[in-house]
This record gives sequence, C-alpha cells and structure tokens, in this order.
Amino acid sequence: MVCFSHVVITKEHLYILRMTDEEHKYIVKLRRKINTIMRLTKKAKMPDCIKIEYGSRDAHDVHITDTDKLNIPRRAGIVYIITYN
Repeated sequence: MVCFSHVVITKEHLYILRMTDEEHKYIVKLRRKINTIMRLTKKAKMPDCIKIEYGSRDAHDVHITDTDKLNIPRRAGIVYIITYN
C-alpha cells in the first residue's frame, strides 16, 4: 500500500500530512519546529531523498535528537524554503 503525504511549511513548523481513506481528509503525521532543524542533507545517488536532522545547539556542539527521511520529487524547492526562511 502506498501512502501519499503532503509537506506543509509555515513560519514556525514543518508538517507532514497523511491522506486518510476518506476523500479530502488528512491527519497530521508529524509536526516539527523549524528552528530545531540542524542539518538538511541529500545524496547524489538518491536525488529525491532528503534527510532532515533536528536538535539543539550549545556553545560548542550540535546535539541531534531526531531524524526524518523524506522522498520528495522536485526537492530543490523544499530545500530552498527550509534553508532560507
């Protein structure tokens, strides 16, 4: 079974919405604060896959607390939005 999701980005949060069995209905599968994104990476061999790492910073280090891997066709737009907003 293939589950289609949508990424919604606001000024404060990144949401992953999952389609339900009912038409035009979604559930919030994931909600992350934008300011907790520490790293955003992609691989040349898998151009549609991005990895988002969340965490916090202190004076000396970055502490990664969670990671999401997303398969997003035409990912350049989302990378730009998350990186520069």
